Amino acid sequence: MKGDPLLGEHLMRTAAKTAALMAVLTLGTKVLGFLREVFMAGFFGTSYIVDAYVMASAIPGILFAGIFTSVAVSYMPIFSRIVEEKGIDEGNRFTAESITITSFIALITALAGIIFAGPVVEILARGFTGKTAELTVFFLRITFSYVIFTAATGLLESYLQYKGTFLKPVLAGYLQSGFVLAAIIISAYYSYYLLAFGLLIGSILRLVAVFFVAKGKGFRYRPTMRIGKAAKEIMVLAVPVFIGSTVNQINSFVDKMLASGLAEGSVSALNYGYLLINMITALTITIIVTIIYPRLTQSIAASDHSRFNESIGTGMNIILIISLPCSLGAMLYSSPVVQLVYERGAFNGASTELTAGAFFYYAAGLTFIAINALLVKVYYSMEDMRTPVICGIFGAAVNITLNLILVS
Repeated sequence: MKGDPLLGEHLMRTAAKTAALMAVLTLGTKVLGFLREVFMAGFFGTSYIVDAYVMASAIPGILFAGIFTSVAVSYMPIFSRIVEEKGIDEGNRFTAESITITSFIALITALAGIIFAGPVVEILARGFTGKTAELTVFFLRITFSYVIFTAATGLLESYLQYKGTFLKPVLAGYLQSGFVLAAIIISAYYSYYLLAFGLLIGSILRLVAVFFVAKGKGFRYRPTMRIGKAAKEIMVLAVPVFIGSTVNQINSFVDKMLASGLAEGSVSALNYGYLLINMITALTITIIVTIIYPRLTQSIAASDHSRFNESIGTGMNIILIISLPCSLGAMLYSSPVVQLVYERGAFNGASTELTAGAFFYYAAGLTFIAINALLVKVYYSMEDMRTPVICGIFGAAVNITLNLILVS
């Protein structure tokens, strides 16, 4: 069955309008985020303090955060099916059960991370020694704690996206980014040991804000120890998604781990370059995929294949229109962009040269990253979690092999 051209045009206009509003709000969040990195670069440069902070911020994502991301992603198609078949009240019950399960798992994993922070640093940041390793362990015990709060936040944001509420969760991010920025400034004048507390407190504030928005949309959390069939089902679906998420995290983390054995500042340079490309994707690709994903799950739940195909086509067209020029522009002007954003204070010309190289190669893969992001969500909406995992494992194997060859 061919899709209705008018339906496709309407969907594209609606998606574009929502995306534009989200982009404006997300830009504000990213401005706060970049101010955070600019202040970090200005106060601490590419020193061991930033290396420790970056590594401590990345490790919880490698070990645990993928669990909760996978649950949030798997939640959407099941929630759509439950609402379609049984109504919103049953959907709310399923959401409450999912939050209870993930919060319990988050607590256990956070405690394990805090207890074994030392051995974790020895394994995953093998190039860190002396004061760098000690500071990383201290930061890591703090950053493990915020995993507890990000778990529930992810589920509530998915709930709001299904409800068509995209803008208010973005506003909640202002609380987190703003508090992290404040922590950096305070740390520069008092003690850099306070840096990681910004991540923890900011995550708590974001969860509180998202919860009240969800409550305003009709969600009621009722604590329960009962694990229903649907909640068990989401855990089954979440396993392959978790594997895929972990593979992607490893793909990125291998760069940092190998760079920890190179010259001082290599980890920081990779992080600054990644943050630049992440801003581009957050303002474009991530927004489009976020808007399209609930439509895909709703279409599958209602067996509306025409709408499903229209949503895929719309997403693909918008992504290609945006990602290709962004990729080329970022590659051509990698050095001027890095210089404009970061070069001040302790961030000197040598830091710019290191970071520009990383940014260039991140930008080269932008279009492929964009297409992959949409296709993965297409498979997830059909509750096919295995195909993206297989492809991700293959990609990670190629990446790790090339990394080992290039640093040898």
